[in-house]
Amino acid sequence: MKVKETIKSLLLPLLLLLSYFLINLNSTRFYVNALEPKQTYTGVLEDLQKDKNFSEENYLENSEDVSLSVIQIAESKNKELFIYVYQPCLTEDLTATTISISTGIKDNAKWELYNLTLLNSEKTLFKYKLENFVVKDDVVRYYDISEIHRKFNKNVDTETGNDNTINEVAFKVAQLWTACTVNNETTYVQTKNEVIEITDKYVDFLRYPQATWFGGLNCDSHYVAFSTDHNIENLYEVDINFATRTFKKTYQFDISGEQIHSAMITADNITNEYGEYINNSKTFTYEDKVDYEIGNGWGFTTKYNWKRVQSVESFIKEVEENDTLKVSFTTTAQNNLKNKQWVLRFFESEYKDNASYIGPLLTKRVETGTDVEQVTILRLKFESNGIVYNLGVVDNKQTGDENPGNTVITNYEEFWRQVINFFKYNWKYIVYGILAIIALIIIAPFMPMIITGLVKLIITIFKGLWWAICLPFNLFRKNTEDINE
Repeated sequence: MKVKETIKSLLLPLLLLLSYFLINLNSTRFYVNALEPKQTYTGVLEDLQKDKNFSEENYLENSEDVSLSVIQIAESKNKELFIYVYQPCLTEDLTATTISISTGIKDNAKWELYNLTLLNSEKTLFKYKLENFVVKDDVVRYYDISEIHRKFNKNVDTETGNDNTINEVAFKVAQLWTACTVNNETTYVQTKNEVIEITDKYVDFLRYPQATWFGGLNCDSHYVAFSTDHNIENLYEVDINFATRTFKKTYQFDISGEQIHSAMITADNITNEYGEYINNSKTFTYEDKVDYEIGNGWGFTTKYNWKRVQSVESFIKEVEENDTLKVSFTTTAQNNLKNKQWVLRFFESEYKDNASYIGPLLTKRVETGTDVEQVTILRLKFESNGIVYNLGVVDNKQTGDENPGNTVITNYEEFWRQVINFFKYNWKYIVYGILAIIALIIIAPFMPMIITGLVKLIITIFKGLWWAICLPFNLFRKNTEDINE
């Protein structure tokens, strides 16, 4: 009994000690995790002052200057790339957002957009880090920077003047940085580089219907028309970046009298659903063509085709002179295509508009399709005065409006259009068919007599043919019988 009592008396302290140990162990683990070091970055001035030629006095504040200027780059031991930017205006939020860099040069140059994260700043000087960028292990590394972007600021930036929206404003950099590492020492050399600037631009799309009586789907052909500060005689290649997201818009309408008419115009009740943004980077050449087929799942399809890269004149001619496309530009699109040099058709998406009716009254519409936004051109390979160039581009990120640049033929209009065309091109056969029907009606009372006569005639003809077939055999048999007698 004493042994049992002794064990019982020791058990409680042991349990308390074990609980205390576990609690402190968990607390210790939490404390250690909380003290895990976070990556810290040196200040922008500390970095820039390592250069003996740097002087902060050269980067004064100027509220009238809303530009961004790249003044230095640097690589970290963790293979990160930093960008140092002079931003004179401090009265507005002009934080840089993206930068276009190529790590190849000349013919191998291919620019990509990288998001920028602001690390720290000191007055007009800002230090950024490129996201999702890893410095190469090469002894000599190149950074061909064509442009840097920031968000559009309505207080200081100029709008397009049309139905397009500027999302981000581009600033020319045109710098080639060469980084060279020898004996663990890295030097940076900066030289000026040539770029090409987009001087005028229009983002839009054309909507092509499914040309069947059982239509419902449409093809949205997205394009960008642009001009540059170079005389481009032949355009060979284009790199473009843009964002896409799917949408579903549901319109609810009242079914009472005049309200349905006003609701059809104003769409008082709209529910919008959007997918996640997807970043797209594409390369197109002057040889690329599109063969787009719209099908409704019932075997009825419509095929469209067009070129990717065209002059504006060729683009307009291809669209307006091809009757099978059934597309004509709106006045807005026509005005915005004027004075542009080139057109790139860079993306196709499906669009569907389903309507529900109670009798003649519209009660509900559901639109599904894809929005295309933040369109920017990154690279152009072209010929000018007999010389071929491969240059980075300075171009804003720009978005078109939600309306197609052509007059859209609805499924119902397309149905009646095809009915009219059917009668227009087949009227002779229709007349012959009608005459045949009239003739059948006229002779209908005599049909039993005619059918009986036809049956007798067919039987007579069959008997005649059978007699002709059997005649040689009958003659042979008769001759055989005569010989035997």
